[in-house]
Amino acid sequence: MDTASSRSVISKLDASITIRIAEQLDIHSLLAWRYTASFFHFVITEQLRHIYTTHLSHFVDHPDTFRHILRITHAAISGSFTLSLFDDSIRPNDLDIYVTEPYAVRLATYLRDVEHYSDGRENVVPYHLSLHTLSPDVHYPMNGIQQLLPLIREQRRIDLIVTTSDSALTPLPYFWSTLVMNFATADFWCCSYPILTVLYHYGIVNAIRVFSTPIGMEKALRCIQKYARRGYYFVFTPAE
Repeated sequence: MDTASSRSVISKLDASITIRIAEQLDIHSLLAWRYTASFFHFVITEQLRHIYTTHLSHFVDHPDTFRHILRITHAAISGSFTLSLFDDSIRPNDLDIYVTEPYAVRLATYLRDVEHYSDGRENVVPYHLSLHTLSPDVHYPMNGIQQLLPLIREQRRIDLIVTTSDSALTPLPYFWSTLVMNFATADFWCCSYPILTVLYHYGIVNAIRVFSTPIGMEKALRCIQKYARRGYYFVFTPAE
């Protein structure tokens, strides 16, 4: 075997081993390893893309097309789904998609016609995707949100959340905890508090948001209990 052939075999072997190692690493280790060499950067980027596609496939049949729709509608995913990208022990049953008003119907139409989701609101005309005033059962008080459209398919639910401004990310600072102030777009993920969230499994509770309304308090307490069962801890101030 000549030198060129030997290098080719070694290169393929190294890539194979590297990919197998990457499949076993947690998200923190993947991100740390990603910047040690250009080759590792490529391998880890592909692994992160695979993780994203796998998670999306629980909700949509065409993850790549869905990501394209997210891209052209400038939408973002947040909530427990995004946390699950950083913590594989989280198993979300719903997907929260934030989108601005000009793109909301386009995104909803894709989910209806291509991914076969149906309108989860009561007493609506089939195939009518008007995003008019919401009924109280699907409304929850929070700054930055003007409308919510629940979409249902079998045991899965997608909440299409229309924001009040020209940014899909406007509601994030008003979430009940830093634990879920993360988001994913078509092409990247963002963990707003990576050290607290990924390394220490801590979340700071947004006290103003939680205690402002009885509904906010009730919902936050349920969420705290849910994530506490998964090994997360909560404080009300950064100093705690």
